[in-house]
Amino acid sequence: SAASSTETEKEAEAAPKDKVDDGKSTEAPTKETPIDTVIEVDDTVQSKPAKEVEKVALTEQCKQCGEEKYCRIRVKSGTEAFSVCSKRCQNAFMDTHGKATDIPSEGANSKYEKRCASCLLIVESYDDRNLQWETMEFCNEECLGKFQTKYGSYCRNCNGNVQPISLGKYCVRFGYDVRQFCCSTCLEEFKKGLKVCSYCQKDISSGPDGFLAPVGDKGQFKDFCTQHCMEKYARMNSSEPPPPEIKACSVCQEEKIVFCEVQIDRGQGQAICSEPCFAAF
Repeated sequence: SAASSTETEKEAEAAPKDKVDDGKSTEAPTKETPIDTVIEVDDTVQSKPAKEVEKVALTEQCKQCGEEKYCRIRVKSGTEAFSVCSKRCQNAFMDTHGKATDIPSEGANSKYEKRCASCLLIVESYDDRNLQWETMEFCNEECLGKFQTKYGSYCRNCNGNVQPISLGKYCVRFGYDVRQFCCSTCLEEFKKGLKVCSYCQKDISSGPDGFLAPVGDKGQFKDFCTQHCMEKYARMNSSEPPPPEIKACSVCQEEKIVFCEVQIDRGQGQAICSEPCFAAF
């Protein structure tokens, strides 16, 4: 009958429909839902760039601070070699161990980065804006001007103001110190009372450093700051050729006769074996 047919249709509508898996279900997974994606740690490491993986692999304990870091600097004390993580740790280690020396990983020229004396940023060799003044590097003319203004704003003799036109003009380097003067008169007056080491040109006018010693064939008395400087000066001015000195070259690392020696910031002298290695350094 019509009534029974209507009731049958209502029951069919009320009955739960079969779920169709169309791949678009938004139902949140329950706690019992199985995990179907597993991330392998090894796979993650392998997917990283080669340089990053290499850096992780080279991580070791810094001899100075004791932290696990990427240590790219090696220092030697006696017959033992150690790894340190930074220049700060290197300097601290070398202060503690007086006989410690650097072990350059790619030659001495890789250890020293040219930095701007004003902003301390690395000076790129290919940049045409680079400038050099009083053996210091600057990344551009602006940084050079800032440096000259900061350290040359007053005269080192009379303490008067230095005119902008005189900046860099009446400026003289004494050893590692650069000093600005306001005019030629102050510069000459300052030189009269100046006493510098005859070898490294360090100012020894004041302070405990400095002594007189006879050097050369005529035995002339000269001022020196250390015994080391006196010996270097005597060897440099001797009429007899110095005996050949064999050391490991700081660039090629080979044991050869020393061609010349380079000293940076009062640090340990770097032995160089030849002109090509000196140019590379």
